[in-house]
Amino acid sequence: NSIRARYSATPLQWSAEIAQVALRKSNGCILDHSGVYGEKAYAFWFGVPETKPDFPAQARSAFDAWVAEDERQAYLAGDLLGGRTLYADCWKASRLMGCAFSTIRCKNTRNQEWWFYCDIDPAGNVIEEYEGNVST
Repeated sequence: NSIRARYSATPLQWSAEIAQVALRKSNGCILDHSGVYGEKAYAFWFGVPETKPDFPAQARSAFDAWVAEDERQAYLAGDLLGGRTLYADCWKASRLMGCAFSTIRCKNTRNQEWWFYCDIDPAGNVIEEYEGNVST
């Protein structure tokens, strides 16, 4: 929400219902852009399979990646493709968010990674709706 405030977007409210959708996606262990919500996905892994992640630190890493400096610069320059992640974060019409980590390490994937999804309602980054939803 601190990022949203910088771009005059109201804070997102937590939704347990949307978090359940994010949990299903994160436990699916794949990049799954589907459904009615806007979504963000983040995968990470460690060299030692038995290692449990520091979930709060990984959540911070995910959000940092989603609002990275190159995204911010593209957003400020009006680059509709380069700033897409930050556009979704700062979409003014969005009101609700739910996030979840995979509950187990994804052993069916090459890197046996963990997944973190955040779903947002309503979805942002609708090309015809940039005016009024995106501001610098």
